[in-house]
Amino acid sequence: IKATPIITTEKANNFDSNDSNDPYPFLSVVLPLLFISISNQWSRSSLYYLVDFSPETLDITSSSPSFNQYAHAFMNIDLNFTAEQYGFLASAAFTSLFALASLYAGKMADTHDRRILLVSSSLAWSIAALSMSISHSYNDVIFLRSISGLACAFAAPASYTLLRDLVPRKHVGTASATYGSGVYLGESLASLSILTGGASTVLGWRGALAVAGVCGILCATLVGIVLPEDKFGNRDSRNKDVNGVVDFSTAIKLTSSKSLEPTSLSSQSTALSDASAVLSTSNRVRFLFLAVFFRFCAGLTIGIWSAPFFRLAFPDDASSYAIVNAMIIGVCGVASGMIGGWVSDRLAEKSASSTTMLWDESTGRLLIPIFGAFLAIPIWHMTMNATTFEGAMFWLAMKYLVAECWFGPAVAVLQSDVPSKYGGTAQGMFTLTGAMGNIAPSVMGILFCWTMD
Repeated sequence: IKATPIITTEKANNFDSNDSNDPYPFLSVVLPLLFISISNQWSRSSLYYLVDFSPETLDITSSSPSFNQYAHAFMNIDLNFTAEQYGFLASAAFTSLFALASLYAGKMADTHDRRILLVSSSLAWSIAALSMSISHSYNDVIFLRSISGLACAFAAPASYTLLRDLVPRKHVGTASATYGSGVYLGESLASLSILTGGASTVLGWRGALAVAGVCGILCATLVGIVLPEDKFGNRDSRNKDVNGVVDFSTAIKLTSSKSLEPTSLSSQSTALSDASAVLSTSNRVRFLFLAVFFRFCAGLTIGIWSAPFFRLAFPDDASSYAIVNAMIIGVCGVASGMIGGWVSDRLAEKSASSTTMLWDESTGRLLIPIFGAFLAIPIWHMTMNATTFEGAMFWLAMKYLVAECWFGPAVAVLQSDVPSKYGGTAQGMFTLTGAMGNIAPSVMGILFCWTMD
């Protein structure tokens, strides 16, 4: 099979009419990748909801009458670690190998079978969660959390490059947002860990992690069966025509073909040189990475510390928070992401076809997250200063509704502006940027300990 030429950014951005009849591969591609995203987030976020640093738990020791009850419910009491240690565990422990592996994972997504990468990595983080449920010390959890971080680094680069290659360009924002909605669905399932891991249930924190791990293993098995085999996972054989339009039917034929031979890569190509090439693409790409870093700082801090904060602020509503928070994340987060992706597709299509627009396709997409970010600032202020639980949950819902529209458009712009042969590396850098944002929750943990002293 003759490799297609490298696609220029200008051609890749065209909404060519040739893709108007291409099928939207929801069941065969988008849905399996959504399951991967849900499993990923559920596994990595369950920890956030299985700790309690409220004043009533600070003086509990192994000799306290209520120790067994609280140790059954909360990991920090059972394994005896502080809020500062939790901040490290939830962020830096996960990020250490996650960050180191991100660029390499991106390059592997450009050069290796992406289905194998997804299935093997999802099995790894699921087994890590299952193993965490039988851990007996803080150091055990640190080790397993790091392994989980290593495995999770491979998910996004492989998934987003598959979406770019197999989904018609006019739907790529929606498809990316659908995959990104797995973050909110997985976070909703993790939020319910407050109930499944509560002191009054049989499962406890160990059972909650075991459930996440077992479901992840089942999910990985299902994805391995349903997701098409990736026989064109190298940068010289992307299945696009000369206009940058995905020919899905051709991709499926190539997927099932046994005669396809991968094109060899230059032995001198390295992850660092590819990363340099990505950053050299344009000023927009460089500023996009900077904006993504600050967005991850905010999002990760909220995600990691919201449960301890609301448990501390409204101690009588812990069970209600588990249910309401799960609904907010699952409904408002998913709705924001899906609507943001769909609107960005429409704006991009209109920008590409109009001669009167003041901006191009990618700028049209980025208007959505910019608008959402500015709206979220006063809404988050209202959330933090609400005097009632109901008021706090209302403003939290509004925050998710306006702020979570950014992910699909940002990824679509990145994959559109960067040459396709560097798509996996670009997504790995995107993931690495998120990993660097984990410094914010760690700092928050230190500040929390200072205020409690």
